[in-house]
Amino acid sequence: VLRHLESQLSAVGHFGWKRVVVLIDSLSNVETPAIVALAEAQSVRLVLRSNIHSRVSYGEAEMEMKYIDAVDGRIIISLLQSKSLAMMVCAAVNAGRTPADTQLLHFGWQSVSFWEDYLDMMPCSGDQLLPLVLNAFTSSMVVGSGRDKLLPHGRTVGEEMTELQHILSNRPLPSAAALTYDAVMAWALALDQALTT
Repeated sequence: VLRHLESQLSAVGHFGWKRVVVLIDSLSNVETPAIVALAEAQSVRLVLRSNIHSRVSYGEAEMEMKYIDAVDGRIIISLLQSKSLAMMVCAAVNAGRTPADTQLLHFGWQSVSFWEDYLDMMPCSGDQLLPLVLNAFTSSMVVGSGRDKLLPHGRTVGEEMTELQHILSNRPLPSAAALTYDAVMAWALALDQALTT
């Protein structure tokens, strides 16, 4: 989890985005000092970091959203399980948040329709959730791709792996390293453009 968060915070720090909130699942066993240290290393000032249990209710999500509103958090990085994320998105919608003032970033382990299984547990319809959900950025590692897989920027996984190994003095890299780098940068560039237009 910390490696994923480090990548996300690196992109946030690179573009100088402000009012950043990190919501992390309490089951991940990541302590707040570790999150703060990662953020400081990337020159990111967090306005809020919260540990949320994995089966949060709508009422608990609504209370968390009040904390986010109190600090005017606008970039919300979620490392939550699907149910908790669905409850948080519903609470954000009911607090009046829209894609114009809130950017959600979550990780790709959730299905595209992660919220559908929880509609009967929260006071939101799918139509209400869709604007924030569709505007969200997700990232995940693609494991098992061949070295000749073409990445969005035009180079292959093998070319990226070779360059990264050279940069890191030939230390061994995980097979998904190049894809992760590419995904994070594509996400960062898109989000930067969205926030500056």
